[in-house]
Amino acid sequence: LSRFQCRMQLVHSFLASELADALHLSRRCGLVSTKTEHCPNPFKVTAKSRPTSGCTRPRYARTNRRPHALSVSCVAKALPRTRAAGEPRPLASHTKRSRMSQSGFNESYNQYLALRGYDPSASKLMILKRALIDSWGEPGFHQFWRVWNPGIGHLLYRLYLALGGKRKRLIATMLVFALCGFAHDGLVMLIFRRPFVAFTLAFVFFGFIAVISRSLELILCQDRWPKLLNVFANISCLAASIYVAVQVQMFIFP
Repeated sequence: LSRFQCRMQLVHSFLASELADALHLSRRCGLVSTKTEHCPNPFKVTAKSRPTSGCTRPRYARTNRRPHALSVSCVAKALPRTRAAGEPRPLASHTKRSRMSQSGFNESYNQYLALRGYDPSASKLMILKRALIDSWGEPGFHQFWRVWNPGIGHLLYRLYLALGGKRKRLIATMLVFALCGFAHDGLVMLIFRRPFVAFTLAFVFFGFIAVISRSLELILCQDRWPKLLNVFANISCLAASIYVAVQVQMFIFP
């Protein structure tokens, strides 16, 4: 045998746990010195292990221990997964959650637009026209606030539902208007550095008039009124509430 063939057989023997054959081959090929016979050898030839047949190759005592080998599943779990060419990069968990929440928010916003009489498929210009111009002619002060500014109205409607608007409509409506007015007052106080409560009072009056308008909707039948009359009624309610709130503000904080 050549030296290369001996080494290949030696590697094959080790991989197959044939340690005794590997030692025998290494001695035949001269890879291991024979001067180390005095060292204790666990594969030492014994009288009982010698063959009784005509085979001249001694049979060495072998061990049943085999080298540990990782299974294919373990190796697959340990190695990182490689993406194929053209395969999109997987999204992170927080990105998936954010996209799912964003799609749910857009869906609820479209439902809100349909609930308020908007066309969700219409252009933003048409939605803006209905929100800022056509809303003044809505039949009823409560209908005006339902159509006015759907972007903020959608958030306020969700707050209205969170406050129990389906069960306690009066309390939820007044709380939403009061919180909206307080947010306006907070912005004014942050800019001018002075106490201000006019917006809170005005929005409380807005909510009070809206509740009355909603309760008298079947009696007033404002959907039969001319559009100009509804515009005048809505502007009058706004102006009266703002005037009273400003007078109270000047009386409290002159």
